[in-house]
Amino acid sequence: MLVKLFLELFTFKSFYTAFVIAIVFYGDLHLFGPVTPRHILTAMMFVICLVKDFHIKPNSIIRLYLLFIFSFLISSFVTGYEMDGLSFLFSNYLVSIVAFWATKILVTRYNGQRFFINLFIVLGVFDGVMTICQTLGIGLADRLMQILHLYSAEEFMVELNEKRAEDLEYLDSMDDISDMSSYPVGGLSLMMRVIPGAFRDGVYNGYFLMTTGVMSLMLMVRNFNLIRVIPWLICALGCFCVQERGPILILVALSFYALYKFMFSRHVKKNNISIAITIVTLFVVMRYVYYFVSNVGSRFAEVGLEDVGRKNIYSYALDYYLNNPLLGGFFRFDDNYPHPPHNLILNAFIYGGFVGGLAILTVLYKQFKAIVKTSLGKVNNLNSIRFIVALAYTAFTLNSLLHNKSIVTGEVIVWMLWSAFFFDAELTYNNSRCKTKRLR
Repeated sequence: MLVKLFLELFTFKSFYTAFVIAIVFYGDLHLFGPVTPRHILTAMMFVICLVKDFHIKPNSIIRLYLLFIFSFLISSFVTGYEMDGLSFLFSNYLVSIVAFWATKILVTRYNGQRFFINLFIVLGVFDGVMTICQTLGIGLADRLMQILHLYSAEEFMVELNEKRAEDLEYLDSMDDISDMSSYPVGGLSLMMRVIPGAFRDGVYNGYFLMTTGVMSLMLMVRNFNLIRVIPWLICALGCFCVQERGPILILVALSFYALYKFMFSRHVKKNNISIAITIVTLFVVMRYVYYFVSNVGSRFAEVGLEDVGRKNIYSYALDYYLNNPLLGGFFRFDDNYPHPPHNLILNAFIYGGFVGGLAILTVLYKQFKAIVKTSLGKVNNLNSIRFIVALAYTAFTLNSLLHNKSIVTGEVIVWMLWSAFFFDAELTYNNSRCKTKRLR
């Protein structure tokens, strides 16, 4: 019996690992036709979830999200983009639902909360090393990516040059280009040097390293020592090398907050001296990093912290929605404007129309009501994992206010984080009720 249980546990966790790697890194590797490892592993995991958790009952958040998806499909069909809508449904939303479901099984049946975090820490360290190597011009990164059939930096640069050509053509069509701030993205793509790491999208690389950097703080909760800081340092340095402003600022801010909570918690094992050294080191590093980027030709120095271009993006995105308030229509918007809305709320209403937008706002309210309660509460050995997952979810969603990846676009990581958070909290609650009944 124990051997059977061990084999089942090992088999599910191994397949879950393969599933996560496929949906995170291999969404663009076409095996035959449009089929990718992401599609194949998602289909297989769907069958496994049906076998292991056939009687799943969607909670209120999932029901609201299904309402948003339905609204998105209606919007796509009415605006004449039915095939695009169906393709997006299967490649994004269905994958996210399966990932949510699989993570629920991992947490509730196999007590896999720590496994979930450790898996993403390992993937984050790998991506961080790749990103740092690309920044320093070390060929190891591209060689490894070619061996693993990941999207290479060389291919990224080809696409980037094509994008620059499109931007130049757009600028030529404008009546007045003397003021670059009139350009919808403030000329950003003309100087863009975001590093893609293990992905084809440098922006997504920023999301990923920011999120895994927050999750790597989990290693500092118990038996804190300076060696356990290394994964965080790799993710943070990689996140900095990406040269996306939002992710690195969010990562540093939440890291300080988490270290503060750990340091002054009486219920978490830690070494206060090591934490204090880490905090001081962060301050020193931040000072010299700021000096460095202010005096060299980095993207940070060229762009700064203000972003005039996004104001223009928000302006034409809002104008579009106000002219199409009932249905929105993302694909029609995408065909007529050079850049997507770059904001979670605007995306919600443009993707799903009025009904879909309200559904997403309700989902966010319900999620953050629970997230804030955990983030601001006391941290102890029982809820430390949930606390870190809550911060990781917060980081991803905050960055979605400035970019396009979010629950609206069906990003798998954010739904896996919510699943791990929600079902860990539910499991803890059910266990505490059982103990109370036994005492009675």
